[in-house]
Amino acid sequence: MPFSKTKYASGLLFLSLTFVLFFENCGSKNRTSSNATLVNTAHLDTLFEVVKLENGEEVGIIHIYSEYPNYQWVGAGDEGIACVDDAARAIIFYLKNYQKKGDGESLRKARMLLKFLLQMQAANGYFHNFIWQDGRINKEGRTSRAEPNWWSWRALWAFSEAVAVLPENDALIQAIKKSRQSLLDTLLKDFSTSDSTAEIEGLALPLWLPYKTSADQAALLLLGLTPVYLETKNTAIERYIRHLAKGIGMMQVENEGDFPEGVFLSWQNLWHAYGNSQAYSLLVAGEALKDTNMLNQAFKEVDFFYPQLLAKGGLNQFRVKKEEGRTEVFEEKQFPQIAYGIRPMVWACVKAGEMTAKQKYFQQAEKLSRWFLGENSANAILYDAKSGRGFDGIISPSELNRNAGAESTIEALLTLQALETD
Repeated sequence: MPFSKTKYASGLLFLSLTFVLFFENCGSKNRTSSNATLVNTAHLDTLFEVVKLENGEEVGIIHIYSEYPNYQWVGAGDEGIACVDDAARAIIFYLKNYQKKGDGESLRKARMLLKFLLQMQAANGYFHNFIWQDGRINKEGRTSRAEPNWWSWRALWAFSEAVAVLPENDALIQAIKKSRQSLLDTLLKDFSTSDSTAEIEGLALPLWLPYKTSADQAALLLLGLTPVYLETKNTAIERYIRHLAKGIGMMQVENEGDFPEGVFLSWQNLWHAYGNSQAYSLLVAGEALKDTNMLNQAFKEVDFFYPQLLAKGGLNQFRVKKEEGRTEVFEEKQFPQIAYGIRPMVWACVKAGEMTAKQKYFQQAEKLSRWFLGENSANAILYDAKSGRGFDGIISPSELNRNAGAESTIEALLTLQALETD
């Protein structure tokens, strides 16, 4: 949808001034608190609803789409009205909000959404993704089958976060642990520990990640598995984490300092911005396992690729090929750009800053986050602090998608939440 750059000038000024409050004390690991906040749950709360599934269970859901100009709920006719993908993201946000602010309503919503996830698990241990308007689970749709895919990894991540955050006497804990173990048993049985590789466009890539080379999905898996290892010290989980991390490391590009130095490819020879959490996940896993190699690889992407990406004004995707020891970029696309492409990088920078107490990482997190506030290729505001809406992205230098779906809103909130001092 076309927009006016001047229309958002006053909002940008207000939000930029608020950002100053966040970052004026970010120079050390022990940042001081600020009363300022850009985190507004109002729109996400309107997407939340308590419903009854076909089996009579009462659960919480997050409606997937909310369209401009009225921002009413909109479903996807061929998929359903709500999904595990968005519920898991919302659980993580609400749990962190509960931790930071002691907000009981956030805890209530997280618990109801966790009940939804529990109902979406299939007998094989994996998760279905979508439900229909009448409360039936969509079991046959391509994006909803109970299989080793994004939504199962997000469920694992949400469960692991919940086990760490929920009060010990919470009645959900045992059900979550049982469901999580069922998924883990299937994971450890299904995934190969081979070291087989394949050459794609001159690159030697691993074939043991999800969908053979999906480093983006493997990164999400690490975020679900690492808390389990810290909790249980299970050696099989540790081996699996290390094997996934090895594969992710093989997806990193070395290019003698030139773009895209340090980038972790997403799948095959493709990099895409959305869901590219490899650096953050390796920081989390590397810290847990005290693995210097994981940490060095993660810092390499943060130190080299992120600044290069900022200098380009952001990108949507590109492919690479290797010839005579040099990496060449082709099929480079700048748009669309979405919140899900920003949040993983911000989280990696904040984590790097917390681990090293170096101000440069917090500063880089701020620069990346200003994408939401108008410092992007379209000079467009992508998060409205007054309503709490995260807009669905930049389509071109002159066109903004002003819909405010669940993914965009939650990813925006998770980004800003990470920037707040405790």
